[in-house]
Amino acid sequence: MKKQFSNLDKLTLSNDFLFKHVMLRKRICKHILEELLHTEIADITYLEAEQTIEVYPDSHGIRLDVRIADTANTHYNLEMQVKNPVNRATGKFLLPKRTRYYQAMLDTDMLQKGQDYDELSPTYIIFFCLFDFFQDSQRIYTFKKRCLENMNIELADEAVIMFLNTLGTKGDVSPDIQSLFDYINSNTI
Repeated sequence: MKKQFSNLDKLTLSNDFLFKHVMLRKRICKHILEELLHTEIADITYLEAEQTIEVYPDSHGIRLDVRIADTANTHYNLEMQVKNPVNRATGKFLLPKRTRYYQAMLDTDMLQKGQDYDELSPTYIIFFCLFDFFQDSQRIYTFKKRCLENMNIELADEAVIMFLNTLGTKGDVSPDIQSLFDYINSNTI
């Protein structure tokens, strides 16, 4: 029994188990979302922790770490990403297409037969990364779809993907978010 406790003592916030348990603390999770998005959220509801979504029995499913909705019906998926996965055969990084697939699966799970597309909820897929995927030292990389011919035109599909680079040095974040990043990186406050 003593060995189990000593193993738990070594867990850090980057551990999937601990990350989920911390994010399941409503006050903490709500505060993190408010700080990241610079908005006030009245309340959040946990839709399902570690939810598995499979469209067909033989399709590639996904398992979400933490899935939340707020009172405005915006949906959030929070993920901890410790490693930067690479396809060994092609050498391509998998994270961008993983976010695309997660977005598609979330949308598929959201609409029922007969519902209009405008009933899709706004979504945020947020990856806490212990590496700088884009190698630009930004603390936060936020993606929305834009027109290549005129970057002022945004496709208003209300889908946002955020990569949080806990090692980043560029861009402003609140002191609380920086403390969270520091804690994830060093496990000290």
